[in-house]
Amino acid sequence: LMLVPYRLDSRPETAAFWRPAIAFLHHHADPNYRVEVVPTAAHWESYWIPRAGYALARGWYRQLDVTTNPALYASHLTAADYRTWLRQASVKYILLAHTRLDPDGAPAEAKLLQSGSAKARVVFRSANWTIYEAKNSEPLLTGPGPARITTMGHQLISGVATRQGVYLLRVHFNPYWQPNPRAYCIRSAPGGMTEIHLLQPGPFTLRITDGVTSLFESIMAPPTHC
Repeated sequence: LMLVPYRLDSRPETAAFWRPAIAFLHHHADPNYRVEVVPTAAHWESYWIPRAGYALARGWYRQLDVTTNPALYASHLTAADYRTWLRQASVKYILLAHTRLDPDGAPAEAKLLQSGSAKARVVFRSANWTIYEAKNSEPLLTGPGPARITTMGHQLISGVATRQGVYLLRVHFNPYWQPNPRAYCIRSAPGGMTEIHLLQPGPFTLRITDGVTSLFESIMAPPTHC
């Protein structure tokens, strides 16, 4: 029964509600950064934003979110902790919907944004949205030389690095990522992120293949130890 009041606003279920925010991202989003959406009551952001092709900083699964982003569920979310989280999560744009929010954590996050304490500047307003730009966020890929992500997806990540060496990819490590070409290796980094060891500069790709056969081939493939 407690959820009933939060479901009275059915607008977030519709594509029209998200269209202005997604249109902004089409013109401004950068695959080197993630998008944070202050959680809405029914978490429709977990459907509409990834469907449009943008990497969310966190999803709808509460138990996992509490574990990986505990600062956002603290009894008192400070501005300093929130800014640190934005920076470390590689968040560039923060979307605040003008609708009912998830009562667990979202009001505190919205308050920091609206008060200016988060030090994120307003870059877009509409009837249903206020969009903020975070300052000084770390890009998803950093290392000994300039590097960038060109594609960011659930099964495919690609990028380009200008120097050989060890790069930190701020994506949770997955043992089923297959590097291609095999001129480098990957391993788990501190904090559960991913280290990429490039033996030469240039493009790289991480891929998770579909199907049981492909998964078996991935498991049985020669290890790419660093």
